[in-house]
Amino acid sequence: MNYKLVFSILAVILSIVQLGKSNGKPFLYQSEIETVEQKQRMNDYPSQFYRAAHIIEERPESRIFFKLQKNFFTALDIREVPVFLVPLVLIGFFELIRKKEWKLLLFILVIPLLVLTYVGPDQIVGNYCIYPFIILATAYGIVPIFKK
Repeated sequence: MNYKLVFSILAVILSIVQLGKSNGKPFLYQSEIETVEQKQRMNDYPSQFYRAAHIIEERPESRIFFKLQKNFFTALDIREVPVFLVPLVLIGFFELIRKKEWKLLLFILVIPLLVLTYVGPDQIVGNYCIYPFIILATAYGIVPIFKK
């Protein structure tokens, strides 16, 4: 069986399991910390834009946007990868792009990132649906080193 197909299927299965194990908090739910962050952002607006700050910050669309933005950048957090593998993962990522492996990147990176953006970082078991990407990108990062 083709390793690309195996990793793609594994990433999709892990993404589905990650969705099933999510805690299911609604996007409009705000923790106390998020409420404090929202108030702080509103206070950063100049006084003449105070009314606009309330319109922008308190609208449900804005709250959902900020929640998704926070989830996305938390999902991109490189601390999931052991320090010594970071260069290999980055080399492998750019190697995948150079070889134009778009379908593979879609299944092992984009779909898990979308799932992690949706479910958020408050998972008990961690962000395991991104592991197929880390493994495959590390492998793609090792190959150019040994070819030289």
